[in-house]
Amino acid sequence: MYAQGLVYPACHALIARWVPPVERGKFVASMQGGTLGTVATWSLSGVLMEKFGWASAFYCPGVLTFVWTLVWCYTVANTPALHPRISDTEKKYIEDALGNRISKTRRLPPYKKIATSVPFIAMVILHYGNLWGLFFIMTVGPKFMASVLGFKLSAAGFVSGLPYLARLIFAGVFGVIGDAMLARNLMSTTTLRKFFCIFSHIVPGLLLVFMVYVGQSTVLAVSLITLSMGFNGAATLTNLQNHQDLAPNFAGTLYGIANFVGSTSGFFAPMLTAYYTKEGNTFENWRPVFFIGAAVYIVAALIYFVLGSGEVQPWNYENPPAAAAEGSSKKTTPTPDRGGPQDAQTSNEFIKLPILHSQLDEFKDNMGAYSEEQGERVHQDVMDFERRYQGQYNENMMGDYIWGMWAHAMTVSDYQDLIDRGWRRSGKYCYKPTLNVTCCPMYTIRCRALEFKASKSQKKVLKKFNKYLNGDEISEKQGADKSRKMSTCSIEDDVVGEQFVETTKVHQEIDIESVKEAASHSHQQFIEDEEIADLRLSTPNSKSEDCQIKKGLGPDPKKAPCKKAKLLRYERKLEKLKGKGIDVSSIINKNKNKEKQIEDIVNELPHDLQKRLEIKLVRTAPPSPEWHATSTATYQVYKKYQMIIHGDRPEKCTEPKFKDFLVSSPLMEEKNETGPPCGYGSFHQQYWLDGNLIAVGVIDILPKCVSSVYFFYDPQYSHLTLGTYGALREIAFTRHLHSVSPELQYYYMGFYIHQCRKMRYKGHFAPSDLLCPETYKWFPIEECLPKLEISPYSRLDPDIDSLDGNCPRDNDLNYIPILVKGVVQPYKTYRRKFAKSNKSEDDLIEYMRLVGMKCARNLILVR
Repeated sequence: MYAQGLVYPACHALIARWVPPVERGKFVASMQGGTLGTVATWSLSGVLMEKFGWASAFYCPGVLTFVWTLVWCYTVANTPALHPRISDTEKKYIEDALGNRISKTRRLPPYKKIATSVPFIAMVILHYGNLWGLFFIMTVGPKFMASVLGFKLSAAGFVSGLPYLARLIFAGVFGVIGDAMLARNLMSTTTLRKFFCIFSHIVPGLLLVFMVYVGQSTVLAVSLITLSMGFNGAATLTNLQNHQDLAPNFAGTLYGIANFVGSTSGFFAPMLTAYYTKEGNTFENWRPVFFIGAAVYIVAALIYFVLGSGEVQPWNYENPPAAAAEGSSKKTTPTPDRGGPQDAQTSNEFIKLPILHSQLDEFKDNMGAYSEEQGERVHQDVMDFERRYQGQYNENMMGDYIWGMWAHAMTVSDYQDLIDRGWRRSGKYCYKPTLNVTCCPMYTIRCRALEFKASKSQKKVLKKFNKYLNGDEISEKQGADKSRKMSTCSIEDDVVGEQFVETTKVHQEIDIESVKEAASHSHQQFIEDEEIADLRLSTPNSKSEDCQIKKGLGPDPKKAPCKKAKLLRYERKLEKLKGKGIDVSSIINKNKNKEKQIEDIVNELPHDLQKRLEIKLVRTAPPSPEWHATSTATYQVYKKYQMIIHGDRPEKCTEPKFKDFLVSSPLMEEKNETGPPCGYGSFHQQYWLDGNLIAVGVIDILPKCVSSVYFFYDPQYSHLTLGTYGALREIAFTRHLHSVSPELQYYYMGFYIHQCRKMRYKGHFAPSDLLCPETYKWFPIEECLPKLEISPYSRLDPDIDSLDGNCPRDNDLNYIPILVKGVVQPYKTYRRKFAKSNKSEDDLIEYMRLVGMKCARNLILVR
């Protein structure tokens, strides 16, 4: 038994490395060798001892265990990658499903943090309650069956095995149900674990309480014990999995500790039974034993309800290896175009990853939020996206590919060149979609910030926020205009969060020329018009044909069109000034074609505001003191946004994943005399309302643009349309940076997907341009839309003779810098020393084509 104590932790360590999360319920249920062995042992031991003596009950299990050990050593490997006989398809499926949960390096468990972890302690208590019931039936069950219920030894052994047989069957049923619920996102992992505690602990405890009152009914007593142990099979979804939720890297260690503590019930239960039954084996003597067993079950579950968790704990990622730095190092080396030493830009081996793009229309309806969550974050966790839709697509759904590389360090100029060739970044991972093989091509889109003109709906968002700052309470109902309709895809999803809407009202433009004509009328004519208007108002009962309004015929063609009250006031003001002898022509010329800009609307606020909004720019790479001071608050807003707006499970929103996604950046901090005072690089633009963080825009400030990476906000303020508001403020910020850095004049919004209606909202920030995927030149979106209506993929450049100006030449291949064994060398040197096939050269030619000549000579590839 001592040696077998090592087996269970080892098995659970293997589960963490072999079993996809959505299949662990079924796998743990099938890993019931202990339960199956108990059924067989109790059923056969009595017969063996009666036929062949007591020693045979030990020899048979011993021989079977030896045979099982040989089979185990032959078939088992630590990880799928090390298994010699697994198929490539199965290995890829497992590794993709596990993602980055398991560290590739070994390290000692953080025992101090484990011992002080409240979720872990709650799991240990739950496991103790489970093992109490298990060992109670195992150690004293036969005694109860024989001495109280009157079964013979052989029959008692068989009947004692029935509860374990029920547990084996129930475990399989619960495992299938739990995995199905988890795969369909019906519950978070934490909620699922606590929910099934009702079946694994509460119900068995109540059934043991009923045992106290069944009297001498043998059938009823056996049935209750069997059902109690059967429902305990739900433990495959609670304490038998929870240690893998908390720390997949240390699942074996956690289970070993929990099993050590829980196994003490194996000698406490018999001692307690012996104490209460020392005066006899009557039903009355056994009642306290069942009461105590029920109490242990139920109390353990209640503690877990309060303190338990299914989220990965931070200490699971203690000192994790940086994925972006794997197999590479930073060096100082001259670059051809800059002629001076600088940190080398490095990237991991060039890879191509598959992704399903036909699922874009399945995304949620909160795409109005200026967020790239649904359209671009699919590339940031490609394998998770594919796994999420596993089994839900068919052969008619076209998959596409993305080119990707890990970037360890990169100048902002090089990244500017990359995004001008269709690249984007997520953390330190850079990716570029292959547009001509997907059903939903993604075109890089930018807004010409200096020429930007806010639409009526965008102005309304700004004004609504100003009203909120001025003290007007805006409810969620007021946040939506009844005259507007939501832009949706063909799939009707539930409306979640913020919406992008299009007005159904006809926009009425004010003809400025009419103001000119009105100003040229004589003052006397103006008075006569006023008198006529007063006369008409004084005779409301007139029945002349001119005053009769006929329904359904529209405005009366005999009358001049009505003017807006604002225009009438403006005309009266001009007439008064003209009557005073003031020349109004200069006023007319000054106001002609004048339109409010974003800055005008943002700044039209009184000094005595009820609420105070402060926007802070915080550098995140390298982390600034301001970032360290606000990192916790930022993460909490991100976590609420992802869970409430996008429905992510808690384990998808851990702080390490947040930092990998939105804090880590390969962009190096750069400052120069002609650049903005804040410098170039990666930042968080934080929106503080009365001292509370309500929204964060993740941006990159580059030599020619501000590039939006992500935007998230506190769902409590979703009625303020913060997504659109944040985009407008970032455009205004771009215009401000242009005033100090003239080259910076564009606002990059990521990707425009014409085939997905929910991604078309980016085209409403006008004027905007799309990037041609063949010549990498920019063209107004108005010229591109007719082409995209005809074909999802289109060469947007109308000049058929136009070529890619940054296309590398064949000779450039020799000068690509390669980092090998800590030394940077040109490819022609690397080829002589290391390259043994043409495949490497073919990959580099494709790499040059994708990143362009300038970046190919600047970026250092890691081999």
